[in-house]
Amino acid sequence: MLGDKNLNGDGKKAGNGKNTYMNGDRYDGTWKNDVRDGYGTQYFASGDKYEGAWANDAMHGAGIYSFARGHRVEGEWREGKQHGRHTIYYANGDRGEEEWREGKPHGRCTKYYANGDREVQEFREGEPHGRRFFYPANTVLSVLDWLLCCIEQCA
Repeated sequence: MLGDKNLNGDGKKAGNGKNTYMNGDRYDGTWKNDVRDGYGTQYFASGDKYEGAWANDAMHGAGIYSFARGHRVEGEWREGKQHGRHTIYYANGDRGEEEWREGKPHGRCTKYYANGDREVQEFREGEPHGRRFFYPANTVLSVLDWLLCCIEQCA
């Protein structure tokens, strides 16, 4: 819990400090007017952790969300939702590069498997859109596949 030195004139949390919540979550970072605002780390009781930018008590800006099971997401958040480009590092060595809009996949999402395979899929509003392309390891993207992918992305 924040000490008196971290309260503003209105008795609200301000500046750097820590807070432990009733559910076991803990926040360590910057406060403004009694809400998380600035840079900080939220430790969730589940074992997950978010470290990055906050605004008005929500994840907002660049950050890293680490899951207890070993996955990690690096990217942008807006008002508590994934928004913008993200890279997902899976515990098994796979990696995903994704575009998100307001908490839903939106745009091109590419998954690179640890064995060298890769998969490309477009999304709109969280739903798959267009064809899904799968390339086994050591396969070179043909010009025709590349053009089809580009045409469907613009459609």
